[in-house]
Amino acid sequence: MQEILLFIKKKGIDLANMGVHNYAFPKNDALELLNLFKKYNILLYGGDFLKKEDNKFNYNYINWATNEKNIQYNIEYAKKFIEQYATEDIYIEFVTEIDFYKHIKTIPTK
Repeated sequence: MQEILLFIKKKGIDLANMGVHNYAFPKNDALELLNLFKKYNILLYGGDFLKKEDNKFNYNYINWATNEKNIQYNIEYAKKFIEQYATEDIYIEFVTEIDFYKHIKTIPTK
């Protein structure tokens, strides 16, 4: 899990200024993070797309969710969804079984 937390800290965009305790990632970073979720068997429930306009992030109401408990299926579904619908100017927020936002504080700042 440490590898995921370091990735999130390095590449993630904190959405706290929107009142959301989560991180968003550009498309390529989001796909890379999915590979880490797969590597560490992190259950992914779904995600949301955001767009940056006037230096602010806004939800564009494109999202996905699964009711499956199958980690591999959910990750593959997310990959296909992102590859099909996310443009390069879209940021992706994930909803996972683990609340990485609260764990990120355990990572030392370097």
